Amino acid sequence: MNRACFLDAPVRVVSGGLLSMGHPLGASGVRVVNDIARHLWGEAGVNQVEGARVGLAQMLGGVLTGIESPVVAGIHILVK
Repeated sequence: MNRACFLDAPVRVVSGGLLSMGHPLGASGVRVVNDIARHLWGEAGVNQVEGARVGLAQMLGGVLTGIESPVVAGIHILVK
C-alpha cells in the first residue's frame, strides 16, 4: 500500500462522533466501522465524503470499570 494515501487527505469526523450520536455500550465500535464502510461504498447520504478511499476507526473500552486506563483498544483501517 502506498503510504502517501494516509498523508494527502484531510481528517474528517462527519457524523459528529459519539458525542452527537450517543454511545450504546458494546455497539459504538460497530456503528463507527459501519459508518466508515458506508462512506467507502458511497452510501453515506448527506454526510458523504466524496472520493473517500481510506477510513480509520479508533475505540477504547472498559473505562466504566473504575480502572484509570482503558482495558480494550482497537483501531480499524478500512481501504477501498
